[in-house]
Amino acid sequence: MWIDAYRELFLVDALLKRGILYRTGEDFGVSPKSTLEEIALAGDVLDRAVIALVCGGPVRVAHADVTALVSDALVKRLCEFDELATPSAREHVLELVRKHKTIIEACPTSNIRLAKLDGISAHPIWQWAKPETGIKVVVGSDDPLIFGSTIADEFREMLEVADEAVVREIAFATVKACSGEQRRRLPDFQAVTARVRARGRETNS
Repeated sequence: MWIDAYRELFLVDALLKRGILYRTGEDFGVSPKSTLEEIALAGDVLDRAVIALVCGGPVRVAHADVTALVSDALVKRLCEFDELATPSAREHVLELVRKHKTIIEACPTSNIRLAKLDGISAHPIWQWAKPETGIKVVVGSDDPLIFGSTIADEFREMLEVADEAVVREIAFATVKACSGEQRRRLPDFQAVTARVRARGRETNS
């Protein structure tokens, strides 16, 4: 069901048919949340799943309905398992991360919505990024077109709840990881820009 729902996010005709997108002449728009809530209440399982993905959490009805698709007995068993297994499993994974010097990439906006965290301050990135953990953390943006958040947005939100020095360290690690640990200076970027412009001129001519 979730795979089908994700596929529909990229099918304009399907989103139009479900009423999630609307069209005015040549322009497209996303229906307001009140309309999405009505679709979630009146629609089928796939409607609710697609809307949950489109909204990423804020639509109360969509999330309540999707959660209700799982039986209470299964939810209880999963919660019990999670309570018993998660702490030791998490510590084991972090130990492997430290041992192999693996870099953890966090996508805060996506993580918050998909894991239903209580905002950026509840994200485990602050635990991972402590110097004593020995863990390198970088930040990415997961599908900006879906979650509506760029890298700049991610860091801007992080600065609202954390010490600037901590966020700066994460930003430095992010740039370093993305550049393959090579130092890039202004002439490097100017050279890349010149090559891109030259290709553009060749394509247009």
